Amino acid sequence: MMNNNKKPVALSTYRNSYIVTWLLFTVGLAACLFLFYFTGTTFFPLTLLFSVIAALACALITCFRCAKANRIINPDGFDPPRTTGFYFKRMGFITLMIYLMCMGVSFAGTFISALVSGMLANNINLKDNLFLRGFIIKLPMFVIYLSFVYKMFIRYGFMDSQRKIFNLNLKMLAVVVSLILMTPNAVYDSMFYTSTLDTLIVNLQTVFSPNVDMVIMEFNEIQGFNENFSLFLVIIAIVLSFAIQTAVAWFAYSRGKQIFIKQHIREIDYEMDENI
Repeated sequence: MMNNNKKPVALSTYRNSYIVTWLLFTVGLAACLFLFYFTGTTFFPLTLLFSVIAALACALITCFRCAKANRIINPDGFDPPRTTGFYFKRMGFITLMIYLMCMGVSFAGTFISALVSGMLANNINLKDNLFLRGFIIKLPMFVIYLSFVYKMFIRYGFMDSQRKIFNLNLKMLAVVVSLILMTPNAVYDSMFYTSTLDTLIVNLQTVFSPNVDMVIMEFNEIQGFNENFSLFLVIIAIVLSFAIQTAVAWFAYSRGKQIFIKQHIREIDYEMDENI
């Protein structure tokens, strides 16, 4: 009876958070695509500011609702107290770690790209295949990044279960918040200066990008619109990379809980923070 009463509460707690978070993510992605497509890079700083504000708003709404639900379910409180700040620290740490891991591995990929760019440029099979030229460098780095994400989330799935604060919804929302922060750079790097061998810049979020610039550049001047550019492919590439990261995080965090329960828990009813 107790568990049946808590499921609707959990749905109510996170439903609005998911709606707001995915809505702001969609708005941010659409705004970046629209602004970059019609105005170039003029509003890039504005898109960065929006992503930070949107990410902060999503996190605060989620953390406030979690804290409020806990006060309703357990008026006597927890030790430590599960306040808005308690959830914000947990959510913010995951968001920051994902962002830093992506930036760190991207930087390592950029360094590797600088080392092998000459060799790849001389490869006949890669000269005219812009997608493969970028993919052959980005994919291994993307896999390394995903392995870091997997290890982190499986560890926290186990640790959170051990501390009885396992919360899959909170962690998944933290992942989406981190993706909101990375959206402007992902769109920008998918539409401008995407030739890895020319710019030596590796952005893991563009791993599936066709690497076809929206404009044709010569001597740092725009010569015209690139007829081979596809905004649809840019959207597909970004959404695909984001979806894979989210899926890996979800699987790893859930797997961490399963490992803990298998090793330490025999009772069917084991209270978790995700019940709010």
